Amino acid sequence: MFRLESFAVFESQSNKWIVEALSRQGSVISLPKITLEKTEAFFKAINVNAFDWILLPDTIVTELFIEKLQNDNFDLFELDSVQICAFGEAVATLLSKYQIHSDIISTIYDHERILQSIADYTNHQLRDLRFLVLKEQNSHEAIVGILQKKEAKVTEVSLCEIKIQDRKNLVRLKALIKGGGVDAFVFASPNEVKALKTLFQESLESLLANIQIFAVDDLTFQTLRENDLRPRHFEVLLLK
Repeated sequence: MFRLESFAVFESQSNKWIVEALSRQGSVISLPKITLEKTEAFFKAINVNAFDWILLPDTIVTELFIEKLQNDNFDLFELDSVQICAFGEAVATLLSKYQIHSDIISTIYDHERILQSIADYTNHQLRDLRFLVLKEQNSHEAIVGILQKKEAKVTEVSLCEIKIQDRKNLVRLKALIKGGGVDAFVFASPNEVKALKTLFQESLESLLANIQIFAVDDLTFQTLRENDLRPRHFEVLLLK
């Protein structure tokens, strides 16, 4: 394997140690800091009991959804009356920390397969089932259209908008990533995986096709695998 000399990582206070470690091995390209801006919908009431299913596509909206319910003094144990579909192990793990059960855990981001899992769970009775799909603003969830074709009733709620401090550099960063200017990308959290997908509006498999991928922890590793990537553990990189 050729020597890795240039590394991309998201800028944040918690990632400083990663930048310091990588700086000893080569050049570091910092992606602008991620910020989450809550939407008006975050502050409006959601009648959770009006739905049969809640779909949680990533850890960002899952964290915000739990925060919202707690702010609204909603008893999390009442979620037992609603079926929950977690898109990925990271989402399911986060839910379990709050003793919230996931009825379906999808280990791959294939919306047709997610639909099949839901259909099997409901004995293929999707018509008129009420789905709440939580998402980020400007994030497209293909499962919505697929469910609507099955005559399910779907409500989308955007809880936040993913923003970066220096958007003008996105084009330059994308050119570097796709043009061979980055040898490796280091992800420190599942949130960073979702943020990159949303910011560039492109599948990570395509965007990072020629780049080696490293994950700082096990949940991030699993999230990257669920996005059809082949990550390695960050510790391997540090040993080089």
